[in-house]
Amino acid sequence: MILFVIVGMVCAETGWSQDTPRRLPSSEAFRTAFLHALRRQDGATMTALVAQHRDMVRETVDTLLKSYIELSVESDAPESQHHLSAAQTLADLYSRVSQDSFLLKKVHTYSGWSRPDKALKYDADTLSHEADMALARGDSAVTTAKAQEAATHYAQLRDCHGQINALRMLGHALRAAPVISSEDHKSIRSYYEKAASSAQWCEDRLSEGRALIDLGDAYERQKNWEKAIEHYD
Repeated sequence: MILFVIVGMVCAETGWSQDTPRRLPSSEAFRTAFLHALRRQDGATMTALVAQHRDMVRETVDTLLKSYIELSVESDAPESQHHLSAAQTLADLYSRVSQDSFLLKKVHTYSGWSRPDKALKYDADTLSHEADMALARGDSAVTTAKAQEAATHYAQLRDCHGQINALRMLGHALRAAPVISSEDHKSIRSYYEKAASSAQWCEDRLSEGRALIDLGDAYERQKNWEKAIEHYD
């Protein structure tokens, strides 16, 4: 197994024992323990960590990739590669443990981007965050505008996960309107259907499940119980 070493990365001691794996309390604790083991090239501990904390792997990979993009845009400094290498090692271990290669494919997509691509990704993620904040304060118009622009950037980058999130957000924005017309209901379902289809295409089972739940909720709001149950199942 090829391990990617993070040179000079400062990792806090966690007290992790490779002989007696224990449940860590948070994704942040998991990330610290994993990076510490990676710095020591301790494959056994890394594998044990991933096997016992599968639910924390995705968030950790996403955090590492986010740091990679931010550092790349700021200066394209060598340390940005440390985050990408760590994400690749973690995703590779996860694919071996879980037989799920989605995260590994995601890292591969990021690694193939040019610096302008990474700048576009940064802009898309910023728009997506702004759309999410607008949705939280009930501003559907801003949510829709920001999410649509983000979706365009994600499509250009072939960023499947980004597209899925943007599509779901567009559906959420319409769903939050005080009055929803029959055409709006169709659009809501269309956004969620596209999100589910995109997730299935890129083998993102978690996002596919979330989109199908959204779709079930959309049918439930229309009192179409049969279709709602079909998608919830």
